[in-house]
Amino acid sequence: MTQPGPEAILWTKDVRVRIMPLDPEESVPWHVHGEVTDHMCCLSGRICVHAAEPDEEFRFASGQRCSIRPDRPHRMAALAGTATYLLVQGVGEYDFQPLSRS
Repeated sequence: MTQPGPEAILWTKDVRVRIMPLDPEESVPWHVHGEVTDHMCCLSGRICVHAAEPDEEFRFASGQRCSIRPDRPHRMAALAGTATYLLVQGVGEYDFQPLSRS
């Protein structure tokens, strides 16, 4: 079953706040942001955040969170079923720079 798409809570020039659903085994591809920090808090299910430079993997459940600094390659994925996370991005101009990394 596919969940509804992202829900925008706040959207300004310098800050974005969204609720992000993930279907089972769905992932957000590798990417970086030039200025914004990604602050992610798991709301339901289980999430895995893969980060590089240095290589790290964060696995968390509801209520747990992590932050990824600007210019740090990362990707997110659902673990074992559907998941939802709160994504706060800021402060700075938003960009999404896809990376070719496996």
